[in-house]
Parts: sequence; structure tokens; C-alpha cells
Amino acid sequence: MKKLTELQKMKYWLDTELTTLHIMFAVVMLQLTEGWLPNLVLGVYIVLSMLYVLVRLSFIAADDPDYLRTPKK
Repeated sequence: MKKLTELQKMKYWLDTELTTLHIMFAVVMLQLTEGWLPNLVLGVYIVLSMLYVLVRLSFIAADDPDYLRTPKK
């Protein structure tokens, strides 16, 4: 696998952040909806989105393990 550029790393990171916001919105909607079908659909969406976030983070971590670490002072 070729090395990711800084722009590609930033794209993956931004995609991860936005997907995390979608997960948070889906959790709020899960609390507001009633019925088994909407809850099932939202639950599946949350699980698939979490897997998507993990895949994106693994791309970044495989390329540069120090990218996701907090800098030490």
C-alpha cells in the first residue's frame, strides 16, 4: 500500500468526524422514535456507521501510527 498524503489523511479524518456526528444524530433519533421498525433501521445504521468509522481510522493508523496520538509537550 502506498503512503497516504497529508491531504488524504485529512480527508479520512474529516470523513470520520462527520460520520461520528451522524451517529450522534442517529442515537438522538433512536431515543425520539417509537416502534420496532424505525428503531431497527436506526440501530443497523448506527452499527454500520461505527464499522465505517473504524475502517477509516484503520487506514490512517496503518499508514501513520503517530497521526492519531495526542502530541506531548
